[in-house]
Amino acid sequence: MIATLLKEAMMKQGLSARQTAKLTGISHGTIDRILNGEWIDLETLVKLCNWLGVSPATALDTLGEGTDAVVSAIATIIEAQPKLAKTFLDAARDVKDGKLSPDDLRDIVAYAAYRINIARADEPGHAEVPEGNRSGV
Repeated sequence: MIATLLKEAMMKQGLSARQTAKLTGISHGTIDRILNGEWIDLETLVKLCNWLGVSPATALDTLGEGTDAVVSAIATIIEAQPKLAKTFLDAARDVKDGKLSPDDLRDIVAYAAYRINIARADEPGHAEVPEGNRSGV
């Protein structure tokens, strides 16, 4: 999860590993290792989490699978982007109240995943998404 958060932050800010290293105080070699999913020491984890705006406990708590992992992943997102808390709460209430079907919510998440894949395809070294697939689902 920490690698995903780092990749997203770097992509959002248009940063290279070297630029991220300079901003975080972590060597660019360590940034590369984190991006490749390798383990890091606690001091590095704390520095990176401070820069990302999430707590180390939250970042470490997202390593599991199942419902707890989903809840932890959403908590990590909300911790990094507090304005999304209302969005998640509203969606949960709407599903609970029958105003939004689980299938509609699944479609919304699928569209978000589609947009993420388009953004990733634009990164160097990733397969290109065919133009016909860029306009919509």
